[in-house]
Order: sequence, then structure tokens, then C-alpha cells
Amino acid sequence: MLSPNSTATSIGQVQKVPGFAKLQGENFVYFMQTYSIMLGRTSRSYTADFDLSKYECGSQCVSRCHACIFYDFELRHFAIEVLGRNGCTIRGVSYLPVSKLHIQIADKDTDNQQILLEEEKDVTTCLTTLISELSGPKEWVPMERLLSEISKRFGKKWLRDRVSKYLPQKGMSGSSTKVDHRPWCSLWELLRKHPEHFVMTTLTRGEETSDYVGLVHLVSVENEP
Repeated sequence: MLSPNSTATSIGQVQKVPGFAKLQGENFVYFMQTYSIMLGRTSRSYTADFDLSKYECGSQCVSRCHACIFYDFELRHFAIEVLGRNGCTIRGVSYLPVSKLHIQIADKDTDNQQILLEEEKDVTTCLTTLISELSGPKEWVPMERLLSEISKRFGKKWLRDRVSKYLPQKGMSGSSTKVDHRPWCSLWELLRKHPEHFVMTTLTRGEETSDYVGLVHLVSVENEP
């Protein structure tokens, strides 16, 4: 029997359920509607919030109080405390029952953010190398030229969902007097995030606006393109 503030469904059932977090296995989905739940095995004398033994988890290995999932307000993330005498396995790693052992449960947003940071670091490294090849001391690189070189050298290497937004978009080429329509506007934002590496400047001559980028150790804002 599940607690009044919890919901468990079988895979394949489609329904919207409010909750703080979702626990998903091979054949079940469990929505946490309280800040803590007890995973375990329901018996005549004890009722677990979520009965693992009902979902082919090996009832003989599941303790009545197997583990507690709770929200750690101090650290601001969900965690799990191992309680069962047989320990538990999380993502292929076995944990012994240790009092107050908290294991952080990585959420999807955190994983995606880490991947994004790693991919951005890879792109930034490539840009630094490319710009150094295209320019010398006190020399700036036009963004239009940088974008063209990126397409030639890294177009296939950077075909990733999260980083593709920094690449040239089809149908967008050449300079534009409207900032929002510049084909390198997304790449420009990435460069701005790393002032330790890149220096950017914009020059307006008549009705034409041109953007330039340089490396910190090669140019300065006083040296206009």
C-alpha cells in the first residue's frame, strides 16, 4: 500500500501527476509528492511508501526499510540514505548500509548542463586556435571570415544538438545592418561569455556595421581594426 501522498504507475500509462521528483524503473514510474519517502518491502507489520518487491526487484533482497529518498534543504538536491542490510546498487555501483550516507541523485538538468559546459569548452578551445591562425599581433578577425572558416574546418565535428546553435545557420550569410539578423549572433554571445580569451568590437561606417574578434593577448580595445 502506498502512502496517501504518493503515486505509482506502470510504464505505458499516460497521466499528469504533480510531484517533487520522479523515480523511474524498468516497469514503473513513481512520483514523489512529499519531501521524503521510504523504499522497502511491505509486510504485515510495516507499510513502505514504495514497495520495491512488487516490481520484480528481488523481494528477498529488499529490506522492509531499504532506503530513504529525501530532499536535502541545506544542499538543495534530492539524496538517498542506504538503510537495508543488503545495501543497494545505484547506476551499477554497490553501496553498503552506512548510517547517514547520503548519495546525491543527479537530475537530468544537471547532467545536461555539465555536458553543455564540456562541449562549450571544446568549442572555445577550437576558436582560440583558429583565431590565432587567422591573425597576428594587433590584428582583428572579421566575424564573417571567422564564421566561414568555422564552416570549413569544424562544421562536421560540431554537429551536436546543444552546440549547433553556435554554428552558421543555413540561409544566413554575409553582413547585415540588423544586429538580430547577424548569422554569427549566437557565436557572438558565446565569445562574450569568455572575456579571458576573446575581445570583441563593432565598427559602424555609414550604414554598414561590422563585427570583429581578437585574442586578449594579441589585441586591445585601443587598437581598432
